[in-house]
Amino acid sequence: MFSERGIPSPGLQTNISRPDIIATRGDEALVLDVTCVFESNINSLHDAYRRKVDRYKPLAETIKQTYKVKKVVFHGLCVGSRGAYDPRHLAVWHSIGYSGAELGVLAIGVMEDSLRTIALFNNANRLHI
Repeated sequence: MFSERGIPSPGLQTNISRPDIIATRGDEALVLDVTCVFESNINSLHDAYRRKVDRYKPLAETIKQTYKVKKVVFHGLCVGSRGAYDPRHLAVWHSIGYSGAELGVLAIGVMEDSLRTIALFNNANRLHI
């Protein structure tokens, strides 16, 4: 498993892309990029997932050559800032080893971090920083 390893991406906006995780098993690579999304509408999580997949998909051939694999699978691991998951993507979470209980703990952690961030911004605004 490799985390945030730079991959040359001359065809994209940046020259180097850094997906959060690239895991290899046998002749397959799994590219995962994590994001926390504000759930502004019913499609927010799915749209974020799609953006993550679309962002890294052009790197498939480079990843195949770099990691000597035949198949590359891309997923965005998207969690809503209020702890939501898109049910269409639960299979992805389960396939990498997360149980329903672990996803619940992760959701609570995301909500707690979101609340801490809001509190920090509120304190900064009161102090006029």
